[in-house]
Amino acid sequence: MYLSHFGLSALPFTLTPDPGFCYHLPHQQDAINMLMLGLRMGEGFMKITGEIGSGKTFISCYVSALLKEKYHVIYIANPHLNRIELLHEMADALDIPDHHVMEGRPLLNRIQEKVVATHLAGKKVVIMVDEAQAVPVMTLEALRMLTNFETKKRKLIQVILFGQPELNQLLSIKSMRPLRQRILFSYHLKPLTQKETYAYIRHRIYVARKKRGEVFDEKALRKIYLASRGFPRLINIIAHKSLLSAFGLRANQVGVYHVRRAISDTDGLQARWFPFSLPLLSQFRSKKFSEAALREAREAL
Repeated sequence: MYLSHFGLSALPFTLTPDPGFCYHLPHQQDAINMLMLGLRMGEGFMKITGEIGSGKTFISCYVSALLKEKYHVIYIANPHLNRIELLHEMADALDIPDHHVMEGRPLLNRIQEKVVATHLAGKKVVIMVDEAQAVPVMTLEALRMLTNFETKKRKLIQVILFGQPELNQLLSIKSMRPLRQRILFSYHLKPLTQKETYAYIRHRIYVARKKRGEVFDEKALRKIYLASRGFPRLINIIAHKSLLSAFGLRANQVGVYHVRRAISDTDGLQARWFPFSLPLLSQFRSKKFSEAALREAREAL
């Protein structure tokens, strides 16, 4: 791997959210602040939307870490649960014994009892739903009914919906009006700007390197921004593959050529950016093309 080659102590561009590499981009921080305010106010529903790779998963993980001392966080990763499956998922997360043999009102009563006991023990319950645009309407309605658990002063269960923009379309249908009216706070995540993309990449490199120095040159940074359109997940994929490419060619700095190779190796980007991809360059080498011909092929990219 390229770690020692670039003097890195950890992989800086993994897809798994790592709070150690957190860079507080303005729009992500605004979304986090909004969620924390909504939770403190005891609101029943909040909503975060954004395109694929815009940072929703990072925000959910980061907020979960902030809440772990005062909240019991229930993370629903599978959006395709029906109403009964949702209740069993909650019962399991709340450590309710023998819940698998219950259903209907008995199961709901046990959940309510456990939520009240959690509240009396000094913790609040928050449900985070990932890919909420794929949640069945009846399951969303069940979530709304769960937020009816309340004391005289506050909701006992709060819900945060994380979803792609299609979530707004789902909530716009007539039957979703009661739930839609309970969403007091919502935020849409925008892509990073060019300046933010540069700062994001440099920050993650610095955290993994602990010293100054440009690992990506200016043209490489610009190419990553243009190809990723500012979406953090794509930035991470392209930057990681660019480091691999530079390491493989024993380059001390990532240049635009290495980024082009990375883009060519990334599904969904090849056709938009290149007339042909890296396997063709490999064929050039296998046929022992001259260095001049190989340079021409590189320039064509």
